Amino acid sequence: MSRKLIITKYNENILAFRFDENTATDIYSCNDESLIGNIYVGVVSDVVNNINAAFITFKNGCKGYYPLNDNKPIYLNKKNNEKICQGDRILVQVTSDKIKTKDYTLSSNISFRGKYVVYTHNIPGINISKKISDNQKRNELKSLLEDYNNDEYGFILRTSCINASIDAIKEEMNYFIELFSKVVESAFHARVCNFIYGESSVLKRAKDACYKLIDEIIVDDEDIYEELMQDEEIKQSEKVRLYSDASYSLKKLYSLDTVLKDTMSKRVWLKSGAYLIIEHTEALHVIDVNTGKISHKGDKEQIFFKTNMEAASKICNEIRKRNLSGIIIIDFINMKNKEHYTELSVKMQKLLDNDEISSTVVGFTNLGLMEVTRKRVNKPLFEVLNS
Repeated sequence: MSRKLIITKYNENILAFRFDENTATDIYSCNDESLIGNIYVGVVSDVVNNINAAFITFKNGCKGYYPLNDNKPIYLNKKNNEKICQGDRILVQVTSDKIKTKDYTLSSNISFRGKYVVYTHNIPGINISKKISDNQKRNELKSLLEDYNNDEYGFILRTSCINASIDAIKEEMNYFIELFSKVVESAFHARVCNFIYGESSVLKRAKDACYKLIDEIIVDDEDIYEELMQDEEIKQSEKVRLYSDASYSLKKLYSLDTVLKDTMSKRVWLKSGAYLIIEHTEALHVIDVNTGKISHKGDKEQIFFKTNMEAASKICNEIRKRNLSGIIIIDFINMKNKEHYTELSVKMQKLLDNDEISSTVVGFTNLGLMEVTRKRVNKPLFEVLNS
């Protein structure tokens, strides 16, 4: 299967389109306004005990939400105890951007994402990607990396570990252990709200693509190309190509305008003749499956079940492309057979498991509506393009 990442500019936005074969599966915003992954010296501006959280100022007056239950603070000032207090200097990493009325989310569980592993400070243990299903391989990796088990940090082994040498995996693990030490050392000597570590959004997206099974990254902007080629890992991957055919643009070659128009459309047609209606509210996203032009001749239960299963595949694709997050309510065509609802739930979860962002089928409500939750990371595409 051919997998490509197309990076291009749309007005003030840098967008990356992922294609598997000839189908667009994801559209990412690579604007530098995203702070996800960046590390700062934050100062506690307020501690709110009734919600068990602190609010931390970390960049030019920006405030972030810091859940106390999920974090073990990395203090940069002298402390007599571990209780977080107003005025404390803390090392924080941005885990989600500010979305509408929601503040940035911050964490002291510092993580670094590499080709083979994800370093996780304060989350100990050697954990392995679920996509590595071979139990023998899983046990082998855990055994060979046993020396890295400790109480301070841990690692998540990515799918790429399957074909990697243990030496290469250990080299990356050691690099991240050293990087964390350097980050903390820099933070101790930095002022409050100083930026300590991070990469541009387009660089992070390209590096992650290089780590995955992306065959080629095509860029049509010289400045973006030069930025990517300054990174040694990306350069050595030899996956990045500058598109420079002035007679036929990259947008036309991959029909990117059409892909964007369809992705922003309220109505989405299915091959069967049924269609989806996708709408957004302040609190959630609503997707309605309509029979449209499908034939009602024959066994209606089977027709509706088949249409819903087709719709499930399309819905998961649209959720990823549009980067819908939070609560998603799906109104499938009503069915009488309870087993069909179970099969539909299983298929939806299986499809969502292919998503790099954590997504869960909560179940069906009493009114027969499916509830899905998807972790909030970046802004939905419609917000990015309309802002």
